[in-house]
Amino acid sequence: MSRWRIGTLPDWMRSRLSDNQRFLALCLLAGLLCGLVAVGFHFSIHHLFESLWGFAEKQDPVIFAAVMLGAPTFAGLLVGAGGEVLCAGCGWERDSADEGGVLQ
Repeated sequence: MSRWRIGTLPDWMRSRLSDNQRFLALCLLAGLLCGLVAVGFHFSIHHLFESLWGFAEKQDPVIFAAVMLGAPTFAGLLVGAGGEVLCAGCGWERDSADEGGVLQ
């Protein structure tokens, strides 16, 4: 009766697939998920740009130029500050002695 028992997915994979096949399956799954996230990120940037363009297009040419130059600058500063806050202490730290990055 234990032959027909359904266990967990890792148990099922261990019994039927070799280490190399399981690693390949993991790589394929990771690649698929990363690709889907990248497509979603691309679409979000595209739609954000289109909505920003539609807003700025209706404005005075000076305001249009200010929005089109200021929005990416503001977004870059926001992402940079967010990265500093969220990733503090989790990777590269600046070493003031040799002006290079030191992996901690």
